[in-house]
Amino acid sequence: MSQNVVPPTREGSPTAHEVYLSVGIALSWWEASEDILEMLFTQLCGAKEPVAAETFRVAPRQSRAMMIKSALRHHASRATPEETSIVTDAMKKIDKLAPTRNEIAHGHVSEINETIDGLIVKRGNFLSSTLDPLGHIASREANKRYAHTAAEIDEWRDKVRHERGRIMDVWMAIMMRDQAARNQA
Repeated sequence: MSQNVVPPTREGSPTAHEVYLSVGIALSWWEASEDILEMLFTQLCGAKEPVAAETFRVAPRQSRAMMIKSALRHHASRATPEETSIVTDAMKKIDKLAPTRNEIAHGHVSEINETIDGLIVKRGNFLSSTLDPLGHIASREANKRYAHTAAEIDEWRDKVRHERGRIMDVWMAIMMRDQAARNQA
């Protein structure tokens, strides 16, 4: 048996359009995940703490996460322990997706045809970086930090959508309870 194992060819997307479309949709869903977190925070704090809601909008991502966790603690009667756990877990999972979001937001689409020892190892359209793993301009395609296909971007998007949906379910439950309480009054 040969020691020279030939890696399978990594196939990119047939057209750049597919990658551009995936990037646009993925970033829109990322923004939607940011929006639902703001909506949750505003539902918990906004009416009674308008300055906090305004601050939330301009705060960096990590600060917003801390603000939501604090709001869930301080308004514990508004969210069940299970709902708080769901939001906290979803935020952790979204946070793990953030580095890929940055790649998607800052990459560029190019057609890559990469060979090693005469064998095609990568071909098609990818979203890739201009930098190597050390942060220098990549001189070759093989040295780039990442190269995402449209399918990989779509898979990432679906993870974001799922976690956003979990947060949205909690937000909706809180809104419904708040409305029921107002109707009782």
